[in-house]
Amino acid sequence: IHQNTNEWLPIFLASLWVCAVSLTDLWAAALGLVWLLGRLVYAVGYTKTVEKRLPGFFIQAIACVLLFIGGAIGVAKHLIGG
Repeated sequence: IHQNTNEWLPIFLASLWVCAVSLTDLWAAALGLVWLLGRLVYAVGYTKTVEKRLPGFFIQAIACVLLFIGGAIGVAKHLIGG
């Protein structure tokens, strides 16, 4: 659980930071809480059986993807001048 969190942390923090700076900090914070919830669901499921970690994994992965998309939109808006 700890190693998997360490592997995801740079991806999460970079996308969280870019989304918060370039688009909206409120939505970035909300998605950050969703990511944290996903990590908790992952940890609880993983302690029971390996297969039960998947819901938590998908929750945190979707939060990261949405943060990345939000950051990309924010950067694109700034580059275009919007």
